[in-house]
This record gives sequence, C-alpha cells and structure tokens, in this order.
Amino acid sequence: TSGVDPDSYYWVEVDGRYAGSLPAGGVLTAQVAGGTHAVVLKEVAANCTVTSANPVSVTVVSGEARPVEFTVTCAENPTLQVTVATTGANIPSQFLVGVDPDWYYGYFRTAMVGANGSVSLRLAPGAHWVTLDQLPANCRVTSANNVTVTLVFGAPPLVLNFAVVCQ
Repeated sequence: TSGVDPDSYYWVEVDGRYAGSLPAGGVLTAQVAGGTHAVVLKEVAANCTVTSANPVSVTVVSGEARPVEFTVTCAENPTLQVTVATTGANIPSQFLVGVDPDWYYGYFRTAMVGANGSVSLRLAPGAHWVTLDQLPANCRVTSANNVTVTLVFGAPPLVLNFAVVCQ
C-alpha cells in the first residue's frame, strides 16, 4: 500500500469465501486444495484503489506455496476542521470530538479539541456524524450538536463550528 491515508486492513476472498483479514503490507496464508483459484482483495477504503489485477487467478500445485501480491494506492482523505468557541466561567481545557458512533465501543474516531481551539481530522469521503461530547455539567453546547456532515474528495476543508457556554 502506498500513498496518503492508507487503509489498515483488507479482506481476502478465495473462490468467493472469506479467507482472512490482511493488514496493509502484511501477509496472509490461506490453505487451499491444488488447482486454480480466484483470489480477491476486498473492503478497500474509498480513498484507495487496487492498481494491480483484482481478482487474480492463481494455480496452486498441492504442497507448494504460490504468492499473490496486490498493489494499492491511496489518496488523501478530505479534511474536517472542528472549532470550539467557549464562553463563561469554569471553562475546561478541552472537549472530546466524537465521529461516527459505534454503539458497542464508543466512536469510530475521537479527538480532543481545546476550549477555544480547533482540530483537523482526515476522514473517508461521505457522510459522518459528529458530536461534541463528555462536557462537564456546568457547560452546554448552544450551537447544533450531533451534526451530520458530508465530506467530498478534492473539496477544501469543511469547517464545523461548535459554541459552548459554561457557568
């Protein structure tokens, strides 16, 4: 895998069946019977392109290993810039930005942002749900929160502003 913002993992299928997860730059060994097999690299991120043949047809002789290599090139993901303007008293030093909730584990992506600062996140193109979270009890978001934004390749950074008032 080369380029900016490479994908961390890919799926490999052999003859239409899941053979395993493959880390970028890693190796996956799949046990198959002798014969000709179709090997496919799947679950490629939207900013990445398989530039080699995909699928690959490979003939395996029983008892021998046959390497299959995929080449993937990745482009830079779009940028989301989150800014926070905080007023009032007893202002905390930072807040948590949560992106795309995963109801079992928290958020797909998080970042800390200063009380009167900004943070830039490169995210895959498409729609993302963004929230300013874990505010102390004395603070509240006065702007829209739990916002859906859509990021597009080649567009300038998208700026999302949150306003917070603390007492």
